[in-house]
Amino acid sequence: STATPLEVADDPCVVLLSSTGLLARTAVDESPRTEGARSRHDVVTSTVRTTARGEVGLVTSAGRVLRLPVLELPALPPTAGAPSLKGGAPLKEFLALVKGEVALALTSLDPASQGLALGTERGVVKRVAVDVPANRAEWDVIRLDDGDRVVGAVDLITGMEDLVFVTSDAQLLRFPAGGVRAQGRPA
Repeated sequence: STATPLEVADDPCVVLLSSTGLLARTAVDESPRTEGARSRHDVVTSTVRTTARGEVGLVTSAGRVLRLPVLELPALPPTAGAPSLKGGAPLKEFLALVKGEVALALTSLDPASQGLALGTERGVVKRVAVDVPANRAEWDVIRLDDGDRVVGAVDLITGMEDLVFVTSDAQLLRFPAGGVRAQGRPA
């Protein structure tokens, strides 16, 4: 039998997304260690601190956020080294993406969060304030022009991070996230 939310303590945890689309949660509220031996297919590309009975969002290349209940994700056992996502589960077991849509990052749905920074293929940069629609499984966080797509997304922890973009001709653009005014979803 599966546990219901009331049977599971709402303990702090970290949700992890790997480069191959595996999802898992840790049993502790600590950033995953990066040193130590790595297993194949377990490069962690995105993490979000939350609680076992909480929810996180998954940002996609189509500019959508999909709501994801943390309790459904497999819990990784504590480890002294880097976590292995071999115990994770494929994203497609939890969420359906449209053909050609790519999972980019996890984001906090906590109203106290600093929000999310996005960059598109055509050079649009947006900082999105947390504005989670009630009772919706998915929503748009950026309006995209035809042919454009989100190529980078990051959950902001302090709002003082530097945003870095690498262009197709190997130029590196770096600027403070605080220099981008936070906007609501429809902006």
